[in-house]
Amino acid sequence: MPSMLVRTPILLALCCCVLAPAAGAVTLMDQIGPDGSFQEGLSNNNTQISNFYASATQFNIAVADDFTLARSASVSSVEAALFESNSSVGFGQITGLRVNFFSTQPSGSNFLTGDVLSADIPIAAVTLTSPWTTSALTTLASIDLSALNLVLSPGSYWLSVVAINNSFATDMGILMSSFAGTPGNDNARQVGSTLWGGGGDRGLNADAAFRVSGTPIPEPSTLMLVGAGVLLLARRRTH
Repeated sequence: MPSMLVRTPILLALCCCVLAPAAGAVTLMDQIGPDGSFQEGLSNNNTQISNFYASATQFNIAVADDFTLARSASVSSVEAALFESNSSVGFGQITGLRVNFFSTQPSGSNFLTGDVLSADIPIAAVTLTSPWTTSALTTLASIDLSALNLVLSPGSYWLSVVAINNSFATDMGILMSSFAGTPGNDNARQVGSTLWGGGGDRGLNADAAFRVSGTPIPEPSTLMLVGAGVLLLARRRTH
């Protein structure tokens, strides 16, 4: 009987560890890396324009990239390494960033509005770290999405981050990355206007510098197994 009394709190503690959510966010997708060095020195496709112009929609264009989740997760933040085309203007004409999650590869008809999530985040609510690389024109944008309660089921998704731009005085691009992270499959695409020269719907043969963080959610089968163990333990203690 004494051994039973010792094992009981231990088993209960283990059950609590399994049932409790993770203490902090983990990386769900990372093509940025620990610093900006992975977005430097790329001779091909170093940056690709990703802008939304409400007054000139014929120039709208977006960079998107895919990732896969093996289990459900609650998304807490998205990060993107950005490039500004005009250092004298900076983010002055950019009012916000649009974050899109798609369940399928975005195409010419739906590239600006994600079917899973489409959220316009005011630029004042975005944490901007500049310069991100050795270039003064680069910035790491960190976007808090925790208030949106976005939960993704297991499966594949596409992510885009698009500048909401009031003027042609500056254009924002997404940096490509050499970081061999997750998924790191050179699957980034540029979708939208063909007026940029290289636009349209095309593969970039590169990885967009995106990162997604969040909290994995225990599978229902895991919760049921732990619950059954607790119930069995309770019955044993009553006899």
